[in-house]
Amino acid sequence: MASDLAKFIESLRMARNLSQRQLAERAGISHTEVWRLETGQRKNPSPPVLKALAPHLGVSYEELLKKAGYIEEVVEHAGYKETVFKDNEGNIVDI
Repeated sequence: MASDLAKFIESLRMARNLSQRQLAERAGISHTEVWRLETGQRKNPSPPVLKALAPHLGVSYEELLKKAGYIEEVVEHAGYKETVFKDNEGNIVDI
């Protein structure tokens, strides 16, 4: 069964009338990777893959990170906020 992320990516791709191959070419990743994402076979896509897909799906990179299950943490600093994304083991994957 496909995950929420899989369904989300597929619906965004289809709304833009893109084939899996077209999306893959635009994002610079393999069409097999897009297929794996959409079928739920790729359960933990890497941040670089999500970053490559985001502009071609019309969503922010941060939104894809959240959908993929990365944990968002906002860190308050003097004068600014920093958003940190971590994996399930607490490792920072992006800031």
